[in-house]
Amino acid sequence: AASHNNLGSVYYHLQRYDEAIIHIHKTIEILTQIYGPLHPDLASAYSSVAGINFDLKNYDESVKYSKKAMEIIEKIIGKHSQRYFNLGYNLASTLETQGKFSEAAQQFEELLEILKTIKPNDTKIMQLQAHINSLRAKR
Repeated sequence: AASHNNLGSVYYHLQRYDEAIIHIHKTIEILTQIYGPLHPDLASAYSSVAGINFDLKNYDESVKYSKKAMEIIEKIIGKHSQRYFNLGYNLASTLETQGKFSEAAQQFEELLEILKTIKPNDTKIMQLQAHINSLRAKR
């Protein structure tokens, strides 16, 4: 699994996205066979596929794989974690890029509540609230 993941990463950095996705999918297959459907490395692999699809402007696929990664992390460590926050932020940004401002705002609102819990004094709280307000204005 590690070898396929490393190859996927190399191909990604070479902008050979089709080859990168093939190797990341092989990583997903192997990890699922070894660990089952709930493992942090599997969430990372799904997140990688989401990122590649984002770069390819395959936003629906990016959303699909982002959600898979988030579901795994939610089941393993819960929503109130930095890892879940980061995955959710990527999902919300993809939705925003698609022009789905209402869905993006809803996702960012959930993330705002998580951020208030995990980092109550973070300066990004105000920035995130301002961003949500700008998305609401676009609805």
